[in-house]
Amino acid sequence: MYVDSSYSTAIVDAPHQWYAVEKVQQRPPDPYAFLKNRVASLRIDVSSARLKVLEYGQMPENWDGYGAASIGDETIRNALSVLDIVLRSTPVPDIVPNANGTLSFEWETVDGFAHLEIGNTRFAFYLKHRSAQPVCTDGRTDLFPANFIESQISAMLYSGRNAAPTITKIEMFNDVWATA
Repeated sequence: MYVDSSYSTAIVDAPHQWYAVEKVQQRPPDPYAFLKNRVASLRIDVSSARLKVLEYGQMPENWDGYGAASIGDETIRNALSVLDIVLRSTPVPDIVPNANGTLSFEWETVDGFAHLEIGNTRFAFYLKHRSAQPVCTDGRTDLFPANFIESQISAMLYSGRNAAPTITKIEMFNDVWATA
C-alpha cells in the first residue's frame, strides 16, 4: 500500500486490481460532549418549564369548561421564583394548573413523590419517601422556605439512588498508612 499524504489518498494495490481510498481524518472525541449536551438539555428543560408556567397564566376563566379560575399574575410570579430555586438541584417537575387558580409541581421517582401547590398568597408541600415519614408544610408564599423544599426534594428523591455508601477507614501503624 502506498500513501500519498499530499493528496490524503491511499492507493491500495491488490492482486489484479487497484483502487484509491479517501483518508478520513476524525477529530478526537470531545470528553466534555456529554456534559455540554446535558447542560444544554437542562437549559431547554428550564426554559420550557418557565414557558409552560407563562402559558398557564394566559388561560382564561373557565379554561376547563367547569368554571375553573384563571391563574393569576401573582401565582405566576410565585411559581417562576420557585422554579428558579428548586431547579438548581432537581429535574423539571410535571407542571399542572388547578381549577382553583393555583399551579402544582409534581416529582415522582422510585424513591417517592413530592407535590408543591402554589397560589397567590399560600403554598402547600407534601413529600413521601418510600422509607421515611412524610414531610408536609404549608404557609404564606412571601415566607416560602425554598431552600428547605429544594433540599428535601433533592435529598429524598434524587440523591444517588443506586450509589452504595462509601466508607474508608485510614489508620497509621508505625508510620505506615493502611486502609481497611
